[in-house]
Amino acid sequence: MQLRRPGGGIAWPFLAGFLGALAFLLTIGGKPLIPDNIAWLQIGDATMYYLGWAFYRSEPWQIPPGASTYYGIELSNAIFYTDSIPLLAVPLKLCSFALGPVFQYFGYWLLICFVLQGIASWLLINRYATSHVVKLGFVVLCLFIPLFLGRIIESGHYALAGQFLILLALYGYGNQSLRFPSTFWAIIVSASAVTQPYLLVMVAGIWVAHVVQTALARHVFVLLKSIVIVPVATLVVMWAAGAFTLGSGLESSGYGTYRANLFAPFDGGLWSYFWPTVPKTVTEFAGSNFCGTGFLVIYFVAMSLLLAGKATLQWSRKYVPLMLVLSGMFLFALTNEVSVGPFLFELPLDDRLERIANLLRASERFLWPVTYAVSVLAIVVVARGLRPFACCIVVVVAAVLQVIDTGYGWRNLRVRFDLNAPTWTTPLTSNFWKVAAIGKKGVRRIPMGNSMEENDVIAYYALTHGLVTDSVNQSRMNPDKLAAVNVAGNEAVATGQYEPDVLYVLSPELVDNAKRSLRHGDALVSVDGFFVLAPRWLECQPCASVPVKIVADEGPP
Repeated sequence: MQLRRPGGGIAWPFLAGFLGALAFLLTIGGKPLIPDNIAWLQIGDATMYYLGWAFYRSEPWQIPPGASTYYGIELSNAIFYTDSIPLLAVPLKLCSFALGPVFQYFGYWLLICFVLQGIASWLLINRYATSHVVKLGFVVLCLFIPLFLGRIIESGHYALAGQFLILLALYGYGNQSLRFPSTFWAIIVSASAVTQPYLLVMVAGIWVAHVVQTALARHVFVLLKSIVIVPVATLVVMWAAGAFTLGSGLESSGYGTYRANLFAPFDGGLWSYFWPTVPKTVTEFAGSNFCGTGFLVIYFVAMSLLLAGKATLQWSRKYVPLMLVLSGMFLFALTNEVSVGPFLFELPLDDRLERIANLLRASERFLWPVTYAVSVLAIVVVARGLRPFACCIVVVVAAVLQVIDTGYGWRNLRVRFDLNAPTWTTPLTSNFWKVAAIGKKGVRRIPMGNSMEENDVIAYYALTHGLVTDSVNQSRMNPDKLAAVNVAGNEAVATGQYEPDVLYVLSPELVDNAKRSLRHGDALVSVDGFFVLAPRWLECQPCASVPVKIVADEGPP
């Protein structure tokens, strides 16, 4: 691939960013930009993002700055492990006093992502294309590519909307026009580290390829600066965000389950009027990696030109390190359980390698850098093989098709962003909950488990009543701490020795044990579908007037 000298002035990137803002308003709408509108965040993993932030901003500063204890108590670690985008959460905590009692920044984060997705895609294609029409077409294609939109609208993984970091990494690879390359890489690698760990691995992988390319080009001074500044900057911001507070538990499970299907780029699913859902194996669960009808048109035209001999690929050796890294990401995305449509081919994988791979179990996401790189290559082939006017027509038609066809997804799914309220709906409607919080400092769940059903309900109750809680959802949880918390909880139920200033939400199977060990003054209450052990409930004067079903209110004689 031959480079061209970047140019065109600063107005064009601004126009690309403006297109990103328009795409945001078209697909998401403006209601998520209302600072106290949290109703649209009461879905899926977004509950964890908001609760992690809300508890984090309410507690005093700790060392490291990203550490958080109110959301989790003994199970807590840091804002890094609730995917609350520490890049924004930590600095916003500095001015939390001015943000109002209810505040969310996730709508603004999505707007920033759309704007930067437009700017970054412009910067990337500007290295290889000359026509402004082609470049703007590429911007539109990247703004409406389902592997970007799907993470926001379909999956609700808002931190993963930061795919502009991948585009910037591809832009920076081997880019000799950068005035301060080491600073550039330090910014985007460290920013990805405090946005989402998957983005960190992708961006850092491209940076490693860039370092190898720099070494092969014998730019020794630039190389030394980069291999010192980038890791140091990244480790510092990760420490600040609390990435090293977990201790153990980074390893998860599911590598191979969340794999990429080889037919994923053609799987229209929820994102196409034209393309059907590709049949899959019953054991795979992955987000959309559909590249969109527009990009498929570009791929088809590029392949036709190559087969007809009307265009050729002239590779420079400088791209070999990048090709190797992207090839590795592609193979990692496929996993050892290779899916081709509904067919599955299993390959053996060493247990030690599988444990390492489980650190990044959602491997299908590693198709993203590959897809963006292949898309740039396809645009270059089309630009070489067609006359300028014909190339512009193809790209414009592809961009229009991309917007129209993905409308099948964003038109149907954007309703979740039309909600507007400063509160969440909750099944905890009894007056019991308000009275029970008087004089309490926390609420615990026995037994506790990561991402248990109704964890967010109990945590939201704690948040709105000024309590701390161990009823939490986290991207990673220390298993030793979790085991210790459950041992302590089971012992409390067995002995009846509860912390007097804590409420306990018990699972139904523990109710009989709790009855047998109940102590004088305590009450076991059934309310709104939950069993709650309320220490000293019978000694509370305001509590007597609360109409609740008391399962047991005194222990054995």
